[in-house]
Amino acid sequence: MQQFDICRLKPAAGVRRSVAMVVILQADLLHAVETCVVAPLVPFADLPAIARLRPEFQIAGERYRLIVDRLSVLARKDIGAVVISVKDREWDIRRALDLVFVGV
Repeated sequence: MQQFDICRLKPAAGVRRSVAMVVILQADLLHAVETCVVAPLVPFADLPAIARLRPEFQIAGERYRLIVDRLSVLARKDIGAVVISVKDREWDIRRALDLVFVGV
């Protein structure tokens, strides 16, 4: 997995996850670290849009929002298969991160 990949989460035994996919935000340079900074993808209608903060994506015909205001750290072992890369949307993701961390 690489930065800006969308990945499925592995099923956790006995735990029902409300989020099925995440976007990898952590730089590739940190591949040896056991954890990874991610943001969840949720179905488009589940949460409202917030300009610049929640970029929208279409994956396999379905619309999703990247919820950058709900960043998380996961163990790499809990992150499953890569679905698709959204490297081509890097600018939108970085703008959302800038809004969270810098306020611009």
